[in-house]
Amino acid sequence: QGLPFKLKLTLTDVNTCEPLSNISVDIWQCDASGHYSGVGDGQPIESDKGTFLRGIQMTDNNGKTEFMTIFPGWYSPRTTHIHIQSHLGGRTLHTGQLYFSEKLVSRIARSYPYNNTKTRRQTNEEDWLFRDFKGPESVVKRIKTMRGNRIGNGLVGEIVIGLDPNQDSKQAHH
Repeated sequence: QGLPFKLKLTLTDVNTCEPLSNISVDIWQCDASGHYSGVGDGQPIESDKGTFLRGIQMTDNNGKTEFMTIFPGWYSPRTTHIHIQSHLGGRTLHTGQLYFSEKLVSRIARSYPYNNTKTRRQTNEEDWLFRDFKGPESVVKRIKTMRGNRIGNGLVGEIVIGLDPNQDSKQAHH
């Protein structure tokens, strides 16, 4: 359950501004209640073999890819975010998180099922990862409604991410 959300990504080479094709993009996020598949209290759950709200897509010749998901919830002590990693061959080029404007998250937090979450929602500025790792540069700013002007119909978010294909991520998770 949750608000439908289409995430459109464009990956470009920071050195040439050319699109990066054939990049594997991996995203994962919590559900509207703040839970991840396969994880409970920060530890793997052996009985949960689920892979909900996790996915991998390849960029096309224009450096584009997209994911159909839901708008993520939140958990303490984190703000609303989506995890992202980008891979080329066996190398991890980028590890990061995508964030959303406080105004948008506040609006969504008032709707079902997000308004059933008992966990206090952290703002972007309260989240140490957002503050310490250039969170403002990772806010998905181009967001529109899917159909008409009703937010309840779902959202489409677009972001361009510049990567250096010659550098490996310092925060890679293997």
